[in-house]
Amino acid sequence: MSMRSPIAPVMLDSVDVVSSESMVLPDLPENSGLGLSVDFDNDGLDLTYDEEWEVYEMDVPLTVECNLTDEKDREDVSARFKVTVVASLSVSESLFDGIDEGDRGDLAFDYLRMNGVSMAYGHARAFIMAVSAMSPTGRVTIPPVLSCELIEATVDEADS
Repeated sequence: MSMRSPIAPVMLDSVDVVSSESMVLPDLPENSGLGLSVDFDNDGLDLTYDEEWEVYEMDVPLTVECNLTDEKDREDVSARFKVTVVASLSVSESLFDGIDEGDRGDLAFDYLRMNGVSMAYGHARAFIMAVSAMSPTGRVTIPPVLSCELIEATVDEADS
């Protein structure tokens, strides 16, 4: 019995924090709530094909903003952490062997977008945890997201 590899055939060429900002007020409220927004521009994604290496490539930028607010007044922001991450990924065309050549680009786009959002968010999440841990707020752990739901919501929002 042969097992398929649990390792995704996507190559993470780089994942970089391209901008970040943080702000913490001196007097943090006793009971803080968490506000989270994730900005992902589906329309700005560009799939390219490298003929020499026979790979599809894509850069996936993602911005995560986390606000700590007074639970009684959500407009009263006491701390903000914001980071933009770009994940650069590629996948071999051979992954799509047996699939009509006309469909390969769309499949590669979806595959790299899904993996890119997941990897960029994970990197942003770790960055916010590390930076906040060095602030008076202490470590802020933001929840994981479902990449497919985030992408679907972004696409639906753009279509309306």
